[in-house]
Amino acid sequence: MRKYMKKIPVLIQLIAILSIILIIPMTVLSRYFSKTLIRYSEEEIVETEMTNLKSDSTLTETVLFNVIDDAFQLVQENRFKDIKDINTYEELNSSYENIMNGLDLYNAIKEIQANNKDVYSAYFYLDDSDYVISTNKGIVPLRNFESLEWLDASINESYGATGVWFPRKLNKASLIEMEAGIDTGEVDVVSYVYRLNSLTTTTRGTIVINFYESAISNYLNPKGFRKNKEAFIMNHLGQFISHSNKDCLYGQVDENDPVLQNILKTNKISGYCFYKKDGDNYLYTYYRLPYLGWIFVNSHPMDQLMEKSNNLRCQFIMTTIIIILIGTVLSVVISFGFSKPIRQLAKNMKKTGHVPIEEHRNELMYITEAVDKFQKHETELRNVLKNQEKETKKLAIHNLLHGEIKEEIELNVIERAFPCEYFLVALMEPDHQKQYLQKTGTEIRRYKRNLLYSMFDEAFPEEWYVSSARYEGEEIAIIINTDCDSRSKMKYLLEQCLLRMKEKTKEVLGHTVTFGISELHKHSDSVKESVFEALEAVQKRMLQGGDNIFYYEAAGNENLKFHYFYNSENKIINYLDSGDPVSLENELAAMLTGIKNTENISNENILLIFNQLIGSGIKYLADRNINASKVFGHNTNMYTNIENMDTIEDIVDYVNDFFQTIIRYTVTQRDAQVNYFDMVNTYIQEHYQEDFLFEDLADKIGISYSYMRKIVKDETGKSLIDNLNMLRMEQAKKLLLDTQMNVTEIALQVGYRNVQSLNRYFKKYEGISPNQFRRQGV
Repeated sequence: MRKYMKKIPVLIQLIAILSIILIIPMTVLSRYFSKTLIRYSEEEIVETEMTNLKSDSTLTETVLFNVIDDAFQLVQENRFKDIKDINTYEELNSSYENIMNGLDLYNAIKEIQANNKDVYSAYFYLDDSDYVISTNKGIVPLRNFESLEWLDASINESYGATGVWFPRKLNKASLIEMEAGIDTGEVDVVSYVYRLNSLTTTTRGTIVINFYESAISNYLNPKGFRKNKEAFIMNHLGQFISHSNKDCLYGQVDENDPVLQNILKTNKISGYCFYKKDGDNYLYTYYRLPYLGWIFVNSHPMDQLMEKSNNLRCQFIMTTIIIILIGTVLSVVISFGFSKPIRQLAKNMKKTGHVPIEEHRNELMYITEAVDKFQKHETELRNVLKNQEKETKKLAIHNLLHGEIKEEIELNVIERAFPCEYFLVALMEPDHQKQYLQKTGTEIRRYKRNLLYSMFDEAFPEEWYVSSARYEGEEIAIIINTDCDSRSKMKYLLEQCLLRMKEKTKEVLGHTVTFGISELHKHSDSVKESVFEALEAVQKRMLQGGDNIFYYEAAGNENLKFHYFYNSENKIINYLDSGDPVSLENELAAMLTGIKNTENISNENILLIFNQLIGSGIKYLADRNINASKVFGHNTNMYTNIENMDTIEDIVDYVNDFFQTIIRYTVTQRDAQVNYFDMVNTYIQEHYQEDFLFEDLADKIGISYSYMRKIVKDETGKSLIDNLNMLRMEQAKKLLLDTQMNVTEIALQVGYRNVQSLNRYFKKYEGISPNQFRRQGV
């Protein structure tokens, strides 16, 4: 993803970033607002619906109880006492007074109906009488009235002194229509049945007030107020008292209806719940009137209730989308303006072509990588300059040590590095350098030298200016620049520093070292001379041994005599002839003692003594025709080996091994007593047909070529080549006489490369050509 982003132009990235910065907050805000709006709307809807339900139930309760209060008023006024003893219809019509009493009660009941439009009818039935006083049918015999059997059931259900409510269907036909058998249909009513009791009156009977069920339903759900709303009343037994859906009237709550079953079971006065049915969400609210045993329930489809909220949410989303679109346009404009300098810079950089970067990078990544490369190049250039300064200083110091300072820049470097007046050189050289080189690799030695450079530069007093550099091989020269002009003081300070340095150097190299210290000189031109003095001081190791510190001393080095042990050399040659290794070793030990006891003997004198001994040993072998390589193999650099040795003891041991090797070889050769002439003659007899070199033959039999020529000359009186050619001539003559081979074939057969060689040598030794010899023989 990151790699892909590097390829997208910076303008597109800026547009995307600004758009994301706008879109994400607006999306989150829109989502938060929508959720908050929905939650708040649901809470408000529930609260409103609960309030409406309570209002509707209160209104319904008020209307119904106003009518009931009128009925109670009749009871309180004891309007039934005048007919309480009239049990028959005939008796009621038997006198004017009875008729008027009946009419008075009729008018009183009729007034209840007239005062409330929600009352369909009302009537009074005196216990055990045969008539009914009714608002819609008048005073009629019981046989002409509807059946009153339902009253018994309703009275049995009554659980209080206030009466009972009973939903039912009532025949709308008048008395005449009933007598005529005309069916005018039925009307849904909710009958209020009130049984007169001894607490209120001495009359025994029942007041029935029939309310329009539709009127009660309209109070719960007014027409045109809200569609798809279901409002109903059910009693505590689950029977519907009133319902907006008339098909549900007189029925019971479905046992499989979880919402209504939970409402019946709960003891709460009011409440609500959400229920999903057939994919739609519904809100159920309920309110309980315990003294009536009624439960008012409203069911609302939430989509309808949330319609305004959803519309508002959609408007907000549309507004958000419009804001995002406008913001995106602004992002494009702003991005274009802000990215223009970057794009222009990248374009100009690409035109130069000085920065090798992939073209498919976007402008910002292009500039970033270009800056990174510039910084990298700057760092590399700075490092190069630093390294160049170091190399310049190193080169200047190297040239200073060798006395080759010529360039002005080198003089400036030296002046900055060594601002003081006096100079001194300390030279460090590993003891037994050959052994040190053998046990360490090139990289390890370079690493250890760098450690020593750092250690040497920091090992001396701060007021001294010190720089160390490689001189030759593994030698390290330490240039010390100081204002101190006292050699004794310098020697005291140097002694302390060098003793510590010698031990630390031994730890770093894992090898002992020797330090040589020059005299104190004035001016940098004397550094080369100081180096020679330090080297000469190191050479004191020859007699005094390594792992030491030597100071250069000029006194006593003039008018030196050369010393050589001629008698010892003659004795050694005699011991070689006699093969006496013990006496030879003792003589070398005596020489060692004599050299050490000789005053003011120089290293050059010592080396010359032993080099001459080595030369005498080589001459001894040559005089006896012994090749030195046969004795010593490829290890023939004796002079160089001696020159590279540190101490005289090492040289004596080496020279002793040299002579002991000669003794062992010569003794072996004397025991063997090889007949070299037979070996040469046999080889020629066997290989005359081949093209070979006499030098190779000499190497094979282990003698020199010159010695081999001498042996053959002494035995035959002829040279090697004459012996070979005469053998070939004899064989050629046999072939000329005994075979039909031509001359060319014979030349190749006897070992010549071509026929010209055969002709030339044949004439030389026989005086005639091969063909002439064949003709004469024939």
